[in-house]
Amino acid sequence: MLNLEKSRTTGTCSTNLSKTFATEMPAGILLFSCTFGTAKTSMRKRITIFLLVLFPLPVLQAQGIRGTVTDQNGEPLPYSSIFIRELTRGTTCNALGQFSLPLPKGSYTVFFRSLGYTEVTRSLELDSDFIELDIALPPQTYMIPEVRISAGGEDPAYWIMRKAIGLANYHLNEVLRYKADIYIKGTAYFDKIPRAIAKRVEINNFKVKANQAYMLESLNEVQFTAPDKYEMRVIASQNTLPGYTQNVNPMDYINASLYQQQIEGVVSPLARNAFSYYRFSFEGTFMEGTHIVNKIKVIPKRKSQQMVSGYLHIVEDLWCLHSSDLSIETIAGTLSLQQLYANIMMDAWMPVNHKIRAQIDIAGVKGSVTYVSSLKYDRVKLNPNLPKTFFSPIQHAPKDSAKEAKISPGQKKINELLEKDELNNRDVQRLSKLMEKEAAKAMEKGEGDPLNQTGTKFSIADSAVKNDSLYWNQVRPIPLTPNERITLHERDKIIADKTRAGDSGRIAGQRSRHGRDLLRGKAYRSKFGHFRFVHGGLLDAGMLNYNAVDGLSYGQEFRINWKPDTTHTLRSTLRASWAFNRKAPLIRWDSDWLYAPKARGKVALYLRYKSADFNQESGMHPFPNLVYTLFFRENHLKLYEQLEATLYNRIDIVNGLVLSTSLTAARKSPLTNHSDFSFFYRNSRDLSPNHPSNLGSGNPVLRAMKQFKAEVLLEFTPQQPYIIRAHRKALRESAWPTFSLRYTRALPLESSGWSEFSMLEAGIDQGIDIGLMSSLDWALNAGWFPKTNTIHFSDFKHFKTNPLLVDMAGFDRALILADYYSCATPDHWVRAALRLDASYLALKFLPWFSERLWKEALHLDYLYTSDQPHYIQFGYSLNELFFLADIGVFTAFRDWKYAGCGIRLNFRF
Repeated sequence: MLNLEKSRTTGTCSTNLSKTFATEMPAGILLFSCTFGTAKTSMRKRITIFLLVLFPLPVLQAQGIRGTVTDQNGEPLPYSSIFIRELTRGTTCNALGQFSLPLPKGSYTVFFRSLGYTEVTRSLELDSDFIELDIALPPQTYMIPEVRISAGGEDPAYWIMRKAIGLANYHLNEVLRYKADIYIKGTAYFDKIPRAIAKRVEINNFKVKANQAYMLESLNEVQFTAPDKYEMRVIASQNTLPGYTQNVNPMDYINASLYQQQIEGVVSPLARNAFSYYRFSFEGTFMEGTHIVNKIKVIPKRKSQQMVSGYLHIVEDLWCLHSSDLSIETIAGTLSLQQLYANIMMDAWMPVNHKIRAQIDIAGVKGSVTYVSSLKYDRVKLNPNLPKTFFSPIQHAPKDSAKEAKISPGQKKINELLEKDELNNRDVQRLSKLMEKEAAKAMEKGEGDPLNQTGTKFSIADSAVKNDSLYWNQVRPIPLTPNERITLHERDKIIADKTRAGDSGRIAGQRSRHGRDLLRGKAYRSKFGHFRFVHGGLLDAGMLNYNAVDGLSYGQEFRINWKPDTTHTLRSTLRASWAFNRKAPLIRWDSDWLYAPKARGKVALYLRYKSADFNQESGMHPFPNLVYTLFFRENHLKLYEQLEATLYNRIDIVNGLVLSTSLTAARKSPLTNHSDFSFFYRNSRDLSPNHPSNLGSGNPVLRAMKQFKAEVLLEFTPQQPYIIRAHRKALRESAWPTFSLRYTRALPLESSGWSEFSMLEAGIDQGIDIGLMSSLDWALNAGWFPKTNTIHFSDFKHFKTNPLLVDMAGFDRALILADYYSCATPDHWVRAALRLDASYLALKFLPWFSERLWKEALHLDYLYTSDQPHYIQFGYSLNELFFLADIGVFTAFRDWKYAGCGIRLNFRF
């Protein structure tokens, strides 16, 4: 019987953190970090260093363990694992197999492990000195025991994996909360790096060179609360890699779990439907303490960048991870992930160290990047709300009617499945779903708002980058290698040289930077970060445009962001251009005030004086229109002059219920073409007039018109998840649909020349995850215009169309084979759209295609209006080709009759 009846209500684990960060000062490291200085002081510093080497400071003396982990031939075992049971602390050797770990005085049991080798245990008594240890690990001996073979001769790995997969959700939610100190060290080494790439990442004379090591290290405090909330605080951080930012953060992978269905788009071998993606092979067992550990080989069924290969080690009866050694082939090279777990408390196995290694070979860059970590757990609390007992197929527990009454129906079904001699794939699906439901119930009984899905909260201590080498020598649990010491020394030397250079060098550099900033743009920040001004730069390509109406236009973009406190923000963006052929300004000025961040409260003022697309909701992208006009002499974009001011407000009345209101005053005027220029086809093609092809130039809906319009939009999403980040609420995807109701009313302020219409619209929209890396997105929208006394064409109900062979609008909810503006209606409509996205649907099952990270999609669209009765469209697309483009084929029917088919290419810029 597998008895997990732990005292979860009192299951905690606490250790003293304050004693673990003291160590002696390695003299060599001090020498590297302190030998720079001016000529006048260098002799005095060298004398000081000599004295420190001869007479180490007593305050830096401490006790602990240090040494080397090797195999039985004396060869170092890089990145071997060390775990101290009494402190629930794990750490890692460096690349040379060396370790140096400060510990408080006491008695300890220390476990030394490395994948492929037998664990070695040492019992130690620490007093006031470091204990030198040379650990030789014997190779792991695997046994092939008598195992249960199914009638069909199935590999026993499948029986083991069905148990592990079925209980993955249990282990994912087994821990309710913990606090941990996590030290992370990353090392990069480039065998080859092109000069152009090295130049791009050069910052303040810090250069990336081939055959040189670069490192970063950080000490972090992490607090975890189930199911996925992390509060991470960087206590100390330093690095020698130019251009490194916290966006390149291995914590995203360290926080990830193989018990999840997927990690960053990669299918976990413990996912619910892993048998559709992987084959498994039983490689043998070994004993570790009192536990039997099974070694399982993971083999992807097809070559893919979304599947891993390697080994899992599964603890018998608990069916949890003992360790993992997996790799994945990517377009940039090979990524390897190793994790070692330990029994932290009461059969709850948690990762105690990680190794992430990337072998890079892309764009002329060859090298490797390695991350290792050291974890120390504190205040571990198991989830008291999870089911307390499950049964293995070994035997039944004695029946106790009193206890049986406390077992939920879901837990009974779980026990019945676990008692079966043989689990099939369908049983695994049921077991996994039942465990997911039980875990969800446990989360509902937990603390806080279950809809608050705030994941990682990230903060950095004010002194994080101000710590010197003495501090790092005290707290670093993984010793530096000689190459890492050299790179720190060279960084410190560059900083010292820069300090001695004084202000003259800075002034010369500033002069050259001012011109570069004017051309490329720059963000200017106030001293305390409350105010930021951004100039897009004179070379901002996004502010250069061409169309037949405006001709050539060019302008500048300016952005202001002001935060008077931690909760309120004022933002303003001005895009000002000049249309040279039309001789008119193009102004777009958007300003908003975030007044209630936790209710997403925003009030905004939008000002416009520009040429605007008649279909502003889902019209044509300006860049494809520029290309088609200049190179093919086809001007598809149709524009009118817009002078408009809109006052807008949005607020979450309660979570999931959003109210948006707006008032708009506008003047809309017709425009004509002002430019006839194109590179080609000047004598064989004419540019089309500036009005939709389905409307004549004198159509009343295109004439000049004034407008005063009010709009109310109410949106409701049941059980709306959200996150709080930087004191601001942001919505997450919900398993429930979003219902919307919109009412628009334009009122005439004079008897003539003013718009007068009303529109009522209702919709429902939902995105559903229907499987691993598969989703279904659908929407239904309907409405009508009760009144259309006077209405401008821009106020019609417009729909997204995409008639061009090459475009940038995307395929999502687009009527691919319909002409621009042809589906707009001032009457009633019904619009439906459905899209199925999956990594594997058709072509991705083929060998060459399966290796790509492309995605496949099926499309179904429907539209009914008085002018477009029963427009039906079917499509198939391959998406994210080389992360740049999508390609699809579509077929359309109008009024139940075949209307044509076409191929489309969409660029994702």
